[in-house]
Amino acid sequence: MEALKGCRTVGLLKKTLGSLPSGLDGMYKLTLERIEAQSAEDARIGKLALMWISRAKRRLTPRQLQEAVATAYDIGSFEPGTFSEEDMPKMDLILSATGGLLVVEDDGKVRLVRESHFTASTEHGLLNVWQTTRRKTSCAVSDRHPSANMRRS
Repeated sequence: MEALKGCRTVGLLKKTLGSLPSGLDGMYKLTLERIEAQSAEDARIGKLALMWISRAKRRLTPRQLQEAVATAYDIGSFEPGTFSEEDMPKMDLILSATGGLLVVEDDGKVRLVRESHFTASTEHGLLNVWQTTRRKTSCAVSDRHPSANMRRS
């Protein structure tokens, strides 16, 4: 859908629709290419957000995801990360930077689009997105992380 948003004429819309991959893996690859084509900072934010959502043990709220993306970790260290409120991106930026792969549900939780329809190869690829980032992140929000103090429903 993101690829179609920029189409301003019927002719361009038809051409774009004809060039889209037919399978889910192809669409996933195209979306990751669009994420990589963004500015370095937007691509970093998008990949971190996807990593956090795909690796979290429970669904995160938008605020928890924002805080997770704003937490820096030393690669190879088991020390808790350093959270900086100044580095916390707005949720609109995170959703945009992930190429439409993330949505905020009515219950206030963030999830992958059509999460239940991802194939095994797509899940494997998405879980490994974090490898291209310069930060090390954990699989779940740490008890020491600011999000852990939030009330859970």
